[in-house]
Amino acid sequence: MYTLKSRALTGLAVLCALFTLGSSSIAQASVEPVDSPFTFHAKPVIQKNDDLVGVPYVGETLEAKTIFYGGWDPTPTLMKYQWLAAGKAIKGATSSTYTVTSKDVGRQITARVVGSRATYITTTELSDSTEAVSSGRTFASTSDPTLTGTAAVGQQLVSGISSGWSAPGQTVEYSYQWLANGKAIKGATDYYFWVTAKQRGKILSCRLTGTAFTYLPVVRTSVESARVP
Repeated sequence: MYTLKSRALTGLAVLCALFTLGSSSIAQASVEPVDSPFTFHAKPVIQKNDDLVGVPYVGETLEAKTIFYGGWDPTPTLMKYQWLAAGKAIKGATSSTYTVTSKDVGRQITARVVGSRATYITTTELSDSTEAVSSGRTFASTSDPTLTGTAAVGQQLVSGISSGWSAPGQTVEYSYQWLANGKAIKGATDYYFWVTAKQRGKILSCRLTGTAFTYLPVVRTSVESARVP
């Protein structure tokens, strides 16, 4: 009888121990930490030169900023970016900035950000769309190039601008191409041109091209010279 009671007590002790261990495991499982949502997670704002975008032009660099509308709280330890054109991801455009290309013309640009931090729920936000991308702005003013000098062998012709071309906010750069009977003269790309015997019997003129960042190129051709004798 004593042996049976001892064995029964021993078995009961083992069961109690197992039950205690099981309860401890359940308790530990029940307090497993749960990821928290970010207190704030603002959508990104697209800017260029620290200003709101408006119309993006080819060649401009856009930046997605997440400091507005309360920003993110707490600050993500990792922020991933993806730029989109007409809602489709742009291959390789995964930094906080993006330079607009000719492929984007006519499309609206957006930026998607994904913020993550340990013990917080990874969160995605999408910016508002920009206006449709444009190839470039139009010069505010231009003028036809002038042509001075004598159209004769050994003489110099000079092309100039009677009034400056205006591209507000940008510097205009000019390039020249001299023409003989409307065809480009090889290597004649200065604002002046020395007439040679090759131009005898031909009419000369100068084609001027003006370019400025984010502006559409403008091409103007001077008046024609007299025929070279």
